[in-house]
Amino acid sequence: VKTDKKKAEVGINVGAGVKLLNHLQVGANYNIPLGDTAKFEGTDASYKTKTWQVSVAYIF
Repeated sequence: VKTDKKKAEVGINVGAGVKLLNHLQVGANYNIPLGDTAKFEGTDASYKTKTWQVSVAYIF
């Protein structure tokens, strides 16, 4: 089955973070796509790519 994948995607990013100690920050985000990421040709099937992001920062 052939896949028709989009080159660009629009979504909503929801996240939160916390500052630990004086110089350390930790955060997490969840990306929710507003449309389908790809469709399978010849069928009505499609899928969305949902992603988690984790970040760590050290502030000097």
